Amino acid sequence: MENVFIYRYTVLGSKKISNLIFAIFIFLGSIFFLKASIFSFLDLKTNSLNGNIVFFPQGLVMGFYSLLGLLFTFYSLLTFFLKIGFGYNEFNKKENVIRIFRWGFPGKNRRIEACYSINDIKSIKISSNTGPKNISISLKGDIDIPFIREGFSDSFSNIEEQAIDIASFLGIPLVYNQ
Repeated sequence: MENVFIYRYTVLGSKKISNLIFAIFIFLGSIFFLKASIFSFLDLKTNSLNGNIVFFPQGLVMGFYSLLGLLFTFYSLLTFFLKIGFGYNEFNKKENVIRIFRWGFPGKNRRIEACYSINDIKSIKISSNTGPKNISISLKGDIDIPFIREGFSDSFSNIEEQAIDIASFLGIPLVYNQ
């Protein structure tokens, strides 16, 4: 790593296969709820073990849940295909800058980019308090900028290795905050 001046890795954000599979399961469940709601409204018998469902209130509530499920599926697929949260973290020794880039929702602020000078970095901090563990850049002036969170892209051990690589690449200390 002596002659390497740029360390860059991608962050998947919402563009993960698990999000797509989850959206498909929610969609299928919503379709079955919608079917049950329509059948109860039309007073048709279903071939299920539950027998006939009364439209008010069970069928109506199932229709409402199916609508919510379909809206959630639409939102999940939209964030997946628009690559919301997808981006990269770049540590550039040549330009002496750290660049954190993410894609947001369409509009004038779709491109989210934050740049910081490497000289302003005090340390790389690993927080392992209760809740999700994250890795942040600690800047001078006690400002912490989180850029990797456990479960968001990888397991904590892989994220920890990545933090060690970043700290050794930049030549700054790695701090464990418990």
